Amino acid sequence: MEVRVDCAFFGIQLVVRPPAGDPFQTEIERLIKMSPADQTIADKRVLYTQLSNTLLRVLSFSVAGYWDLIRDPAAAQKEFDSWCGDIEVTMREPAPFGGTYRQATDSHCVVTTAFLVKKGSNSDLTLGARCDIAEPLYFARATFAQLIETMPMLNFASVAGDAVYMVPGPGGVGPSGEELRGEGYEYLKALV
Repeated sequence: MEVRVDCAFFGIQLVVRPPAGDPFQTEIERLIKMSPADQTIADKRVLYTQLSNTLLRVLSFSVAGYWDLIRDPAAAQKEFDSWCGDIEVTMREPAPFGGTYRQATDSHCVVTTAFLVKKGSNSDLTLGARCDIAEPLYFARATFAQLIETMPMLNFASVAGDAVYMVPGPGGVGPSGEELRGEGYEYLKALV
């Protein structure tokens, strides 16, 4: 008999264009690679603390983003599956766009985090409080700073699922600015 746990969904997607030579992409790759498949609660706290610190460091180089908190359990599971599934498909697709290939000079890095948090838990309540943001401020850098800072605040004993993705993968060239303004990325909003 399967026991279903009601969860809320919380996700952040950040588009970063770090200056040449910045170790940001390498730092994120290292964090993802060094994360064991069977992470303990302590491992997750370390991962999301380091990830949060790295994302906060490059927030000024971030050009766009998106975030969402969904507290309806059925919709939350679907959103988590959608975010993770769509990104995994994107990571397997070849890099060409519009008949041309991506150029490293216009490469962006897209970092995505997704969480399923048990409803009614302290983590759920923390997300509810920290995501209670006036709509005109949804895409302000200060809002993204607050949301990124929330990740290591979660009690990972109450996190039913989590994922971190970075596009491009190791050694790849990320989507161009033109590509990010096109089909499949319409949901992204410029950060202010």
